[in-house]
Amino acid sequence: MTDLTAPSTGLSTGLSTERLSLHLLTVEEGRRIVDVTPGEQDSWAEDFPMQDDRDGVKGFLGAAEAGHDAGPFGCYRIDQDGAAIGTIAPPVSHHRPLRRRSASQY
Repeated sequence: MTDLTAPSTGLSTGLSTERLSLHLLTVEEGRRIVDVTPGEQDSWAEDFPMQDDRDGVKGFLGAAEAGHDAGPFGCYRIDQDGAAIGTIAPPVSHHRPLRRRSASQY
């Protein structure tokens, strides 16, 4: 298994095995998935994206448009043998900014 790390942040942007990989989505990639419009650089399986992929990515995009950067806890594309076959992300509620508690709430 290979850990793919972003040089600018030192944070993991994905994982890769011989056949499978997880790729952290960018907003641009997310928009293409929601719109079902692959770019020239995209390799998608015949039935990708399914409705549940688009729904999950919509939550990720909504959070990004609200200014929340989920970082490595964002939405990932699942690739098998180089072609996108699905997505995985935390529930939409996890993309919301955390509310700070005051000292009196502890």
